[in-house]
Amino acid sequence: MPLDQIPSGNVYHSGRLKIGPDDKLYAATGDTSDADIAQDTASPGGKNLS
Repeated sequence: MPLDQIPSGNVYHSGRLKIGPDDKLYAATGDTSDADIAQDTASPGGKNLS
């Protein structure tokens, strides 16, 4: 999944980074207020990436 294609918009474009208890980096991406992006498995938007 290409990370340079994370969608952006005026709302819900935020993301979070966290190191989990397993010492892995987890990244959450926003869905830009478009619920279809979160349901689209080809889109990195609205997902938890690890």
